[in-house]
Amino acid sequence: SDCVYTDLPWSMATSDLAFETRDGCCAANSCPGGDADTTTEAPITTEVPITTTTATEIPVTTTAAEQPPMWYPIETDGGSTSCVRDSSYPPSYTSGVLFETRDGCCGAF
Repeated sequence: SDCVYTDLPWSMATSDLAFETRDGCCAANSCPGGDADTTTEAPITTEVPITTTTATEIPVTTTAAEQPPMWYPIETDGGSTSCVRDSSYPPSYTSGVLFETRDGCCGAF
């Protein structure tokens, strides 16, 4: 094989097969035609691609397991309203429907 000058992809530019000069390459490999050519090629330059990313806000849906237990009203089978305390209330419930205490919930409903 012979040593040739070529532009290399960035991933190969730091390989043990890349040399800055033909002389360096021929010293490590056998080049046809006897002695190494004393012509010096331009050094190998590497360009590192720069990638930019943009952060995107992703909406987070809160699950019942992540919600704190609160008191909230539910409708019973008989049609009356009762207050229960757990974390399985709908995420759309707001402070007007969620209460810290049983008395606060029962007093409102």
